[in-house]
Amino acid sequence: MHHVTENSYHALDALGTTVCALAELAEIIPSEDRYASLVRVLAERLEVDMETIRRQVYELWQFVPELPDDEPGACTALPEKEDVAV
Repeated sequence: MHHVTENSYHALDALGTTVCALAELAEIIPSEDRYASLVRVLAERLEVDMETIRRQVYELWQFVPELPDDEPGACTALPEKEDVAV
């Protein structure tokens, strides 16, 4: 993975995990709960939006130029994955 795309990859991955967690939560909320339908609709919309964003970002990554490994100043160490609070 290119060092320029590494941070955005981790951010998308964290966002995807959060969206999945909300979808799982929506499934276990009893249907009698007054907010159950709202949470389900929001979870479904977020899942669709997340997949759209992911596809568009992946398409944009094709325009990020690759750096040769032997280029001076090339980043060889991968950045730390940032923790994202849920």
